[in-house]
Amino acid sequence: MNRKFWGLVLCLFLGLFLAGAARGSAQTGAGNIQGTVSDASGAVVPGATVTLVQTQTGLKYNATTNGAGFYVFPSVLLGPYKVTVESPGMETYNAELTLQAGQTAEVDPVMKVGAAATQVTVTADVTPLVNTTDGTVATVVERARIEQLPLNGRRVDSLIYTTTPGVTTFSNKVPTVNGVIYGSAMTQDGALLENRDWQRLPDPPAGLNTIQEFKEETSNANAKAERPGTITLITTHGTNQLHGSVFDTNRDSAYGVARARQDLFTNGKAPHLVRNEFGGSLGGPVDIPKLYDGRNKTFFFFSYEGYRRRQASTAVATVPTLAMQNGDFSGLVNSEGQQLILYNPYSTSSSSPWTRDTFLNNQIPASLESPLAKYLYSVTPMPTFPDVNPLVDNNWYGLGTDNQNQNTSTLRLDHQFSQKDQVFFRYTHGTNVDLVYNNGINGSTWPSTTDGFFNVYAPKGHTDDGVVSWTHTYSPTFFGETLFTYSRDFHIEGPGSGTENIATKLGLPNPLNAAQPPPIVDIGLPNFNYECGCFLNIARAKVWDWHENLTKTIGRHTLQFGGTLQYEHDYTLPDQQYTSGYEDFGTLATSLYDASSGTAYAPVPNTGSEAANFYLGVASYLAYANRQAYLNYVSEKALYFQDNFRVNPRLTLNLGVRWEYNSPANLSDKSLTGFDYNTHAVVLQTSIDNLVRLGDVVPQIAADYAALGVKYETPAQAGVPANLVHPNHHDFGPRLGFAYRLTEGQHYSVLRGGYGRYYYPDSLRLWNGDNQFSVPVSGTLQNDPNQGFQSPDGNPNYLLRSAPAIIAGQNSQNAISLDQATGISPGSGYVAWLDPHSPSSHADMWNLTYEKAIAANTALSLKYVGTHGANMPQYYSINDVPSDFAWFANTGQALPANSFD
Repeated sequence: MNRKFWGLVLCLFLGLFLAGAARGSAQTGAGNIQGTVSDASGAVVPGATVTLVQTQTGLKYNATTNGAGFYVFPSVLLGPYKVTVESPGMETYNAELTLQAGQTAEVDPVMKVGAAATQVTVTADVTPLVNTTDGTVATVVERARIEQLPLNGRRVDSLIYTTTPGVTTFSNKVPTVNGVIYGSAMTQDGALLENRDWQRLPDPPAGLNTIQEFKEETSNANAKAERPGTITLITTHGTNQLHGSVFDTNRDSAYGVARARQDLFTNGKAPHLVRNEFGGSLGGPVDIPKLYDGRNKTFFFFSYEGYRRRQASTAVATVPTLAMQNGDFSGLVNSEGQQLILYNPYSTSSSSPWTRDTFLNNQIPASLESPLAKYLYSVTPMPTFPDVNPLVDNNWYGLGTDNQNQNTSTLRLDHQFSQKDQVFFRYTHGTNVDLVYNNGINGSTWPSTTDGFFNVYAPKGHTDDGVVSWTHTYSPTFFGETLFTYSRDFHIEGPGSGTENIATKLGLPNPLNAAQPPPIVDIGLPNFNYECGCFLNIARAKVWDWHENLTKTIGRHTLQFGGTLQYEHDYTLPDQQYTSGYEDFGTLATSLYDASSGTAYAPVPNTGSEAANFYLGVASYLAYANRQAYLNYVSEKALYFQDNFRVNPRLTLNLGVRWEYNSPANLSDKSLTGFDYNTHAVVLQTSIDNLVRLGDVVPQIAADYAALGVKYETPAQAGVPANLVHPNHHDFGPRLGFAYRLTEGQHYSVLRGGYGRYYYPDSLRLWNGDNQFSVPVSGTLQNDPNQGFQSPDGNPNYLLRSAPAIIAGQNSQNAISLDQATGISPGSGYVAWLDPHSPSSHADMWNLTYEKAIAANTALSLKYVGTHGANMPQYYSINDVPSDFAWFANTGQALPANSFD
């Protein structure tokens, strides 16, 4: 059945393609010019010749009115046009208008009887002030406003949020439209600028100098639209005149300093800030002297924009003093003025009461300094205030820097072979590199190490996207467009060391062979640790899109139909949380056992210090097993039909429907995991052995879960498809709209409205971000003798009562291994899975709009917009573990040992 179904879909696409690629204003943001030619009595004029000339490029189009006097020019370039209408026995009609992004401009010439040589020129611009053709709520921002509106920086998405009601930012993801998260599509000339992983925007986005106009449709878009909200960026095209621009903007702390500042260095100067945004563009006809004259047919446009930021702020921290680095802890006094006494763990007696000798004057011999401490001290900045006690106050002040470089380049080529065939090509490349030192890492301002390994945040990425469009006129009443787009995006959230294996280089355990430096914490300083800056994650996506959009006019009906085929490959390495290790020096190694503490095995107050433990290299070790990369292959298929029916000169109806299919997550290595609620079994696409081979599962962790009674079954045994989720093949979204002219004349008014249902895919990261911690993947590998279950004598705080056996950086390479799984007990397992019968997310949108032209270039618009989202992703906790008391209070029984009930 599925094979027959997809065969039918493929045949429909091939039929659309073979029918002839033709002009349609679909995805690229081009506009339509249409209207009805009539005489002074109101009778339609069939057979009239309508000529359209784009005055900047000289591109010329011809059309003939049909039996209903109707004409249409679909998918023509934006900009200024001249319209000429000729008919035997009629005076020639001339008018001018400016076409905006995605606009359907309605021009209804009224012909007068007379000699053809007589020219009737409409001196006023006939560009419609208000929309008279459909019920879509949209905002268009043209080039003049892009240049004139105030903006902090040159990001086009900032301008989108500023100018469009109902569109808000959402954590660098696609904009939220009328409250629908992940429900918008941003395209540039038809190329999708997002993917289904994070659904993040390109960083950097298209250069502002590149954008001629943009349009945001926020309610009741027609059947061509894929999402509840559609944002279309249109790249500037070349013209018959050679035009260029050069710009440079600079913001600098050296001038224009505000009178009051909260962030000042000790010398009273403001922190350093230099922000430059610069670039240029050039466009015109392709003209090769004596070889090719491209005027009126071939044009180019090139743009480059750069961004440089060098920003600093005051950073403060508590770093080891020179005395500490030399083993001298005689100044170890806490904030209450109490001296902390250090004890030598190597002098620990062999039995209770486990006595120890003090380090004389809290001074530790240099021979006991661990290799790890020695190295990290050598790359840690020295205190800027050496006389300040770091246990009491910050003793290091310095520059926290955030340096960012961005570049984006765009090339567009347009060519008209004839009035029937036109093509354009556009390619954009962008890069982003950010480097953050001593500033804003996990909310801290800890100084970065000079080797660049610790406390350095270095995200980076690059984007590429391109589009090829071919438009063709098949007949005077049949038009269409073939559009192919490709985009790829790479982004890494990573430390300064990138994907280098730092733990192994430092002699620390790294059983999972993970990249990024391991966090080294509890080193005895209240405002300083050695961190990696973030959890390493990588996202790489490739998206291929094919759109076929056709337009057929039949009398007063403009029929639009076509479809989309989209394929996407996503490589996602989710946050690698402590996979490279986690070293904690809160080990009580220099404290003294309190014989009066009984089975608590606690230390004597004010004895020992984590700073001294760090110097000696006595730590507990941990690594957390995370799921590795997700290799997602997903697709989108859609077909649509739209009838824009001009019932009479005042009323237009928009009747459409769109079928949408978004495939569920599908991993190429068949490593999906799920859960069978009926049998309480974990569902695996492949075997445990294969998951081990892929690096997703640690054998000991899987064995420990099996010992708890965790069951596994195949998708077939669970009664679900191979990719664990049933597909939704029946997502049909109606699109209904109307536009009615209430009044005519110079100050005409329109009542518009409509309703539509929009299906859209959810972000894959919403699922895999939690699935990565599911049974049998997640677990802890640990070596902490202070935990009773790992202590040689079964009692806690073993390192308080024994001499150290493992020294960080000396013999710690194998301190933890793959067979040291801990913490797997009843109730500890976690499973996050997709409901096999998940319906597609959708939004119902409706609006009612009143618009009136009230003066030249001025219109009044009153809108009511409603949105209702349904089947949106949300989490259900099936069996949260209650406390022993809550369970007993409600059931009168002890908490069961079964891991699910």
